[in-house]
Amino acid sequence: MRGRGWVAGGVLVVAVAGSSIPAVDPTPNERWAIGGAVGLSKPIGSDDFKLEPEVRGFAEYLQSEAIGWRGTVLWVEFDAPEDSGSGDIGLLAFLANFVYRWDADSIHPLLTAGIGLYDYDPDLEDGEKALGVNLGGGVEFEVHPQVGIELQASVHGTSSDEPDTFFSASAGVRWRF
Repeated sequence: MRGRGWVAGGVLVVAVAGSSIPAVDPTPNERWAIGGAVGLSKPIGSDDFKLEPEVRGFAEYLQSEAIGWRGTVLWVEFDAPEDSGSGDIGLLAFLANFVYRWDADSIHPLLTAGIGLYDYDPDLEDGEKALGVNLGGGVEFEVHPQVGIELQASVHGTSSDEPDTFFSASAGVRWRF
């Protein structure tokens, strides 16, 4: 039941945030961005799982200089200790996020919120699929008008049994075109 509250709250945050911020046009030829990141994830509230590496890739439509709509694919495998009784859990997530960037010269603080489909153990036939939400923030360092380095942290909550909530921190590159 706790996971359904996360989902409903996340949908509300994304809907309100996206509709209440005015749009400013980006450079006409730079309305899209792609990127990738590597990082670490850890379930919250479970001592059975360790800190594990994650990989993510994304494509983003830039509604304005400040507002973006991002589709992300995230992969992480939570390896449980053998004596815990929990099995390893592979997680493949498909996320749809709203991204807001503040303009501050070449350093842009950012906020992101979204919803997603989280597929637990996607390589097995009995894998559980769960809806979820995520909320995070970070900073983008503009190293070139079209290239930025992003540092980001987020919390994910899903309607799954375990792990239903996890923390994620990553570093990556974003390229506008």
